[in-house]
Amino acid sequence: MREGRKGLGTRPRSGRPPSIDMLSRCQLMAMACGKPEDFKVEFRSVWTLDALLETYREQNPDLAPLSRTTVVRLLNQEGLRPHRMRVWLHSPDPLFREKVTAICDLYLLPPPGAVVLCIDEKTGIQALSRKHPTRQPAPGRAGRIDFEYKRHGIVTLLAAFNPHTGEVFGQTARLRRTAKYRPRSHSWRPSPRTGQKSTFMSSGTT
Repeated sequence: MREGRKGLGTRPRSGRPPSIDMLSRCQLMAMACGKPEDFKVEFRSVWTLDALLETYREQNPDLAPLSRTTVVRLLNQEGLRPHRMRVWLHSPDPLFREKVTAICDLYLLPPPGAVVLCIDEKTGIQALSRKHPTRQPAPGRAGRIDFEYKRHGIVTLLAAFNPHTGEVFGQTARLRRTAKYRPRSHSWRPSPRTGQKSTFMSSGTT
């Protein structure tokens, strides 16, 4: 207050002044928080460190030049890791929360004597075999695997997982529409006292 408007300026500090100005830093952060396609980088959906540095140098020749080490340091200071992506789920179903809650309740608190199975399928698996037998390695000679193969049609893999026992069941079928999945295990049999059986069907392929 005693110095008036002059007191709002930055006073001299000890040490070397920063070599990276604020504009260059902000531009790098903006690129790291954006998509590569927003900066006309083709055939890339996620930044890599080298791609980010190369694009910064090409599109900002008037800003402070940055080294690879400097880019790493600046990103670490801001807690940015543009090469790391996590998968998240979004559903337009208005009852999505209620359905997920019901499924989680079934996993955590199944009815007495019930068996809970999570079932999924993978369709269109090619059944292949080698045309010629594989030759095992010998002294001075590597093993050989024939590159030709025979097609034996396709199969559908049906699998079930019991989240309470950790058991996994698997079965294959020729056609998806005619497949009837019946896991062979004592844990699939209904309780002799209650006869209850609960199954959670997970749609889609894995």
